[in-house]
Amino acid sequence: MGNTANATDATNTAQETAVVKREQTASERFAMNVQRHFAAEAGEVPMFTEYERTLAQHLFMKIDSTLQELEKKRLSSSRPNDKAPYDWMNVNMRKLALDAVHRVNLGLDALIPNHIHPVPYFNGKEKKYDIDLRVGYVGKDHYRRENAREKPDSIRYELVYSNDRFRPIKKSFGNAVESYEFDITSPFDRGDIIGGFGYIDYGVSNRIE
Repeated sequence: MGNTANATDATNTAQETAVVKREQTASERFAMNVQRHFAAEAGEVPMFTEYERTLAQHLFMKIDSTLQELEKKRLSSSRPNDKAPYDWMNVNMRKLALDAVHRVNLGLDALIPNHIHPVPYFNGKEKKYDIDLRVGYVGKDHYRRENAREKPDSIRYELVYSNDRFRPIKKSFGNAVESYEFDITSPFDRGDIIGGFGYIDYGVSNRIE
């Protein structure tokens, strides 16, 4: 019995040691690097929650994927040496850290389509790439809903085609609330896209009579 107990204890100790010695992933190192650079610029360390740390790691994955795709295109071009390599050594981390903390605080998830589009621009002065963390329309919808003083019941987006019938109904003396009429008159032959619209519904309780 004593030998069995000792063997079990040794196994548990080895497993615990392995967990302690587990190396951080690249995305985890990125999250810590962002906090470090932000602290150097802003004078305080952003205290990420567990969820925000996950968002920072997702942001790393999205940027890393973008850099890899652009680097493949650069190497396959006829003049690859005209541009600096798209790699992390050539990224302006000081600027990226400030922007990354802002995007994380907004609750944006870079792995959700159209939340964030990383766009690198070469900064001639810094000799590095500034990463523009451009917010997509889904990302704008997300953080505006979350930060709205009065949260809407729903938001609807629609594309309007040339064969559709769309008529906005403006607020007026006889109409207390703006609305619209939208009919798809020919669902299998809608024609060309001619525009689009969004409609925010606050429900009857929030409407001003």
